[in-house]
Amino acid sequence: MTLTRIFAVFGDEDSTMNDTKSKWQSKTLWGAIVLAGIAIARGFGLEMTESDSAEVQHAVEGIILGAISLWTIYGRLTAKHKLK
Repeated sequence: MTLTRIFAVFGDEDSTMNDTKSKWQSKTLWGAIVLAGIAIARGFGLEMTESDSAEVQHAVEGIILGAISLWTIYGRLTAKHKLK
């Protein structure tokens, strides 16, 4: 798969990574910071119990359901064609 095809899938055909941004705007950097924080916390003996894990799972499920709901509403409000 070519980069042009990959960018087309994400709706950004003209992206060639020539634009610049602050390092703090990088999703990759923020992901790495969060992962490092988790690793450091574990290094200091901070562990999650089963109940903590269940609470986190419940919160993540709520966030995902909320995001999907918003995406559905956005799709409906921005639709330009009728279904057949």
